[in-house]
Amino acid sequence: MTRDALIVGINQYQELPELNAPAADAQAVAELLQEYGEFKTRRMPEVVDSKNHLAVGQQTPVTTAELQAALISLLKPEGRVAANTVLFYFSGHGLQRTTGIREGFLATSDTRAEQGGIPLNWLRRLIDESPVKQIIVILDCCHSGELFNVDEATPSKKEGCTRLFIAASQAYEAAYESLEGDYSVLTKAVLSGLNPHRTKGGKISNHNLVHWVSEQLREETQRPIIEHSGVEFLLTRAEGVIPPPPRTQLSTLSRLRRMTFAFCPYRGLEPFCEKHADYFFGRDDLIQTLLEKVQRSSLCAVVGASSSGKTSLLRAGLIHQLQQGQIIAGSDAWTIKYLTPGQRPLRSLAATFIDPDASDIERAAQLHRAETLLKESESGLAQLIAATDLRAESGLGRRFVLIIDQFEEAVRPTDIPQVNEEHQQFVRCLTTALDDDSLPINVVIGLRTDAMDQLLIYADLFRKLEDNIITMTSIPYRQLRDVVTKPAEKVNLQIEPQLLNTLMVDLTGAPGELTLIQQTLLELWRRKEMSAMSNGPRLTTAAYNAIGGVKRVLINRASAVYEGFTQDERQAAERIFLALCELGDGQEDNKRRAYKSELINETYPAELINRTLEKLVAARLVIVDQETTLETQPKGTAIPGAAWQTQASPQAEIRRWFVQSAPLPATYPETVEIAHKSLIRDWSLLRQWLHTHRDWLRYRRRLEEHAQEWAQRGRPNHPEYLLVGRRLQEARAFSLQYRRELSTLAQDLVTASRRTQMRLRLRTGVLTLLVPLALIAGMTVSFLRSRLSKHWQNLPRIKQEQVLEQHGVPSDVRVQHLLLGPVQS
Repeated sequence: MTRDALIVGINQYQELPELNAPAADAQAVAELLQEYGEFKTRRMPEVVDSKNHLAVGQQTPVTTAELQAALISLLKPEGRVAANTVLFYFSGHGLQRTTGIREGFLATSDTRAEQGGIPLNWLRRLIDESPVKQIIVILDCCHSGELFNVDEATPSKKEGCTRLFIAASQAYEAAYESLEGDYSVLTKAVLSGLNPHRTKGGKISNHNLVHWVSEQLREETQRPIIEHSGVEFLLTRAEGVIPPPPRTQLSTLSRLRRMTFAFCPYRGLEPFCEKHADYFFGRDDLIQTLLEKVQRSSLCAVVGASSSGKTSLLRAGLIHQLQQGQIIAGSDAWTIKYLTPGQRPLRSLAATFIDPDASDIERAAQLHRAETLLKESESGLAQLIAATDLRAESGLGRRFVLIIDQFEEAVRPTDIPQVNEEHQQFVRCLTTALDDDSLPINVVIGLRTDAMDQLLIYADLFRKLEDNIITMTSIPYRQLRDVVTKPAEKVNLQIEPQLLNTLMVDLTGAPGELTLIQQTLLELWRRKEMSAMSNGPRLTTAAYNAIGGVKRVLINRASAVYEGFTQDERQAAERIFLALCELGDGQEDNKRRAYKSELINETYPAELINRTLEKLVAARLVIVDQETTLETQPKGTAIPGAAWQTQASPQAEIRRWFVQSAPLPATYPETVEIAHKSLIRDWSLLRQWLHTHRDWLRYRRRLEEHAQEWAQRGRPNHPEYLLVGRRLQEARAFSLQYRRELSTLAQDLVTASRRTQMRLRLRTGVLTLLVPLALIAGMTVSFLRSRLSKHWQNLPRIKQEQVLEQHGVPSDVRVQHLLLGPVQS
């Protein structure tokens, strides 16, 4: 008898809020089914943990296409016999949409609020057509009751078939995390229901599970929907067990009072975004100043140290307040775009102008057209904004606000001329748009303090910024206290007075300290004390001492994670962290964003790097992102077709641009970034690595950057993009000595450069040989012609005429020759 299970737990979403519980819930279900149910279990997303066991990935996405294919393989397999029993468990976001009819969806990582996901009516039809005899479906997500919302939703009653459907909530309800413990409300009941140790006989059937879940959640404010038909069959078993004593149940009032306790109001190493604005405190004065600058000037900058909270100020502060439209009247109608330049700033800028509702192919074409216009014309951004403004029903009071965070990525000089040229074009497009008084535009940039000097080479931009710079200052004591206490008050989280005093003594309020504060508070929240008798959970001094305080919280975590690695993972971690450090030339070392492809070669294969990164991401030590994608970029502004076709000003080339061919862009590379600069500054192990490898690391960095640029250009064989002369000699020598440190891409660049150089040398050698041969041949021909000419002139006339006649020369030509002298032939 074959038994298959598909267990899905999705934490990561591109546009929907991230979740904390699903991956852990799914992993617990998978382990229980494997241990006691004899199920062949497939996890999604599936990773390998530190003990080389399969686990549900905390940070790995699951696409709609992947889940759809897995469901088809589970329920309607092709090319193999269907299992006797299958179980499908899903934990994640559930969505409900109304487009003429109301529908429910299981949200995958690439699902957007307005489209995408697995339709529940499609899942229902797939189940009804499945040849599997025994099917169990457990949906722990919001609106999962949509599976039973129409008449034909009743589980299939085919003769000889058994169906069990459990949904966490009604079609109109949200699903909640458990009021106590680590799992959601439904999953907690399912786990305990499937556990055979709770029964005297050690056996759990489908009927047992239905009864247990119903009884456990009878008093809950959220009750599941259960549909069951067919015969009884065994789900899990364990022989010779004694059931544990029942746990004391909390009253409904106690559960309701603790409903918000599963939500952490602190962001840890992640920035505050617009959706977290209610928990963003301590920067009210800077928000007010920034809003005033936006009203008075078309360009302003937020400047501060790394991890000083610039992103949080721009997103949870500025963008949130503009969207509210309360401080600046009418700002809720403004078009607001947020972006980070990345390695390709023009592409990132172009991505904000694509239509989010277009097909993938059309969006790719729009991205190509917008990027081409920005590259070819300094007025490209101005034209795009002007075209976008055609969408407005009324131009009165409307503005286009462009917020560019991490602006240092667009002005940092490199050794690659093509990259520097793209940076300069990016800035020229900005300044040209700002100089156009007819455009209702505001540009706000976020910039690291150590990158201010790099702005000096852009004189026009720097001049506009001189009087409009807002510096991320230290937080005063009262506001620093609000950072700690105000979010806790919103969720009834208690803070020991002694802990609060200790925090205030240990903290200075320095801008770069804010992320460490949030991470410390997050760690304290994870160690909160729970008590049924208190008014809520409590953060304690004992937990603070246990984690080592503010200064050691991240360092301790990094050391603990590293110690848990295998030997090859430790070597990979060293490689990863070194790649994420920007070496300071006379300044402090800083963090940098690196391509994942920089890390991979034959010594460090992709599987090892991905496995190590998964663990580092789970520990919040590094951040893996994608540089520019149509899916992950903030929604673009759809520009109407009329705008592309009817712009006819002398400055606009949009008509030509619209009919241009638009090939699909290449796959967008993944990037990796260290979570917080304090790791570089204070982690002794990383400092030791940097000290040991600093000399060759600097050269490797330049070579890797050149290789990335070469790859982005399509790996051309033209010497302009390759290594030549002395640079090639240095690269070859470095490659021979440090080959295991270079990425596969960098090695390919050195190889391609050598081949091109050899072809050029061969061509030059052939030319060098042919030139003297041609000269010798020319001199020989000239000498022979001279000797023949003299011999001909010495012949008698009659003899010349005979020779001409023998060679078939016409008589008129012979006469002309004899009368006028020799005729050149």
